[in-house]
Amino acid sequence: MVENFKLFVRISQHEFKSEGSEEAVKSQFKAFKDLVASYETVRSDQVLINSSQLASIFDIQRENKVIKLRLLPDASKGQIRHIANCMLVIMYGFKRQLDITDLPVVLLAECLRMSGLHGLSRLSTAFGQACQDGLMMKVGFGKGTKYQATVPGLALAEELIQNTLKHYKI
Repeated sequence: MVENFKLFVRISQHEFKSEGSEEAVKSQFKAFKDLVASYETVRSDQVLINSSQLASIFDIQRENKVIKLRLLPDASKGQIRHIANCMLVIMYGFKRQLDITDLPVVLLAECLRMSGLHGLSRLSTAFGQACQDGLMMKVGFGKGTKYQATVPGLALAEELIQNTLKHYKI
């Protein structure tokens, strides 16, 4: 029986928590360290989108802690990339509007469905691609899996939102 490897580290205000195979956890931790090191050069707290613009993008149900996208980002780069981009925009909304950073996979899937993305049979592929690209990090495994947007992921989400607002002339 393979034992799970667990790691929890706090570096300044940044926390890393993961559980899984030793190889997977070490790989995720390396990505985390690289992100923390680059944090000073890329600041995610530089707000370029105002609250009225956010209201144009997000339909927020605060009591249920659910966010639905009113407007979807461009889908011209394929279905997997489109799903990953929508996930990043939703994660951005949770961070900016509800101050939530770790999102359970089931909540993200529900937010995507409520946003009009149906037939999400390739959701795990989109999560995997976004993690591989360094746009989000996976924390945990199985039903307890959560995802967190990285600094580059939040920057891309902000860019996607700005492009969507320009496209709809908002």
